[in-house]
Amino acid sequence: DHQESDISETKVIRDILNQITSTPEGLECRMVPKSIYRPTRLEFQAGCHIVYDESNCTFLHCDKTIYLNENKIDSITYKDNPKFHYFAPNHSVHRESSAFLIGNKFDLRSREIRSLTDLRVFLEQNPDSIIHGMGCIEDIMPHSFNKTNLNECRPVPFIVDGQIQDGPDTLVSIRTSTDDIHNPQLISWSYILNAVAAYSRLHPTRLWTLYGLH
Repeated sequence: DHQESDISETKVIRDILNQITSTPEGLECRMVPKSIYRPTRLEFQAGCHIVYDESNCTFLHCDKTIYLNENKIDSITYKDNPKFHYFAPNHSVHRESSAFLIGNKFDLRSREIRSLTDLRVFLEQNPDSIIHGMGCIEDIMPHSFNKTNLNECRPVPFIVDGQIQDGPDTLVSIRTSTDDIHNPQLISWSYILNAVAAYSRLHPTRLWTLYGLH
């Protein structure tokens, strides 16, 4: 319920009502907690009211009922429990994925990272950019997340913003969605590559999910 936003829920519901039913000019909708909604009270007998149960309302799920001049509106329904995909599970929802929306919003280009050479060249050419990806956390952190079944994979998004040489091994600075953003971990590049490859094998379209953003 944001008074200054054109896509505020109250304004969206108002616009839908204007399209599907006869509504008075200047109609405004109000968000009203179920605990204070009383149809017998004068303030609730006219106008649009979106009644929600505050005891069962979270960011992802909130039961609501719409009333217009005391009449329940059944022709508008809420579809909740959204599923957010970092990388699209198929081509039909590609434009809805977080990876696409981030690139589109900030006018960023993507470069596929498939090898250590790709990683080094990208970070050298784009020192202020990051690499983002998704892989099986059991392969990224095998000491903390053990596999108990064949092909077990809990995909986790992550970002990489640097690399250092540690003897024969290359370590990358990585932050996963399970980490504190201010505390990156140093993980062997081979673990990252294996994690992405394992996830790619299980992905419905065999999508490769490691890209530099610049």
